Amino acid sequence: MVAARAEPAVEVTAPFIDLGGIGAAAPRLEVRLDLGAGIVLSIVRS
Repeated sequence: MVAARAEPAVEVTAPFIDLGGIGAAAPRLEVRLDLGAGIVLSIVRS
């Protein structure tokens, strides 16, 4: 008797944040993520 082999799972990664085209219409962009436990991730593009 031969044991069946499971196929490896294919992991599909989707974009976390899709900002699209950032042009002259958005001179400043700020993203703040509250990660919990008092931790805030802040990303600023200007």
